[in-house]
Amino acid sequence: MNKPQHEHEHCVNCVYYPPNLPASAYSDEDFRMLQAKSCSFDYQPQDGNCCTARKTSCSLLDLEHLRQAVQTQETTL
Repeated sequence: MNKPQHEHEHCVNCVYYPPNLPASAYSDEDFRMLQAKSCSFDYQPQDGNCCTARKTSCSLLDLEHLRQAVQTQETTL
């Protein structure tokens, strides 16, 4: 699986950033296609569309909580 070539700090905390998407929610083909993109919607980081649609949490995933949990785990290792 290829990671998107463009990683932007603004994107990493967005639920629509392809690496944050749950593989189980997509067919294998669709998931591979999404993972090749830098944004699920083909927006550019911090452009008008990005800023309007950007989400950092949803009922299924809270990226800030996840980030804090990962940092806590890394600190204890």
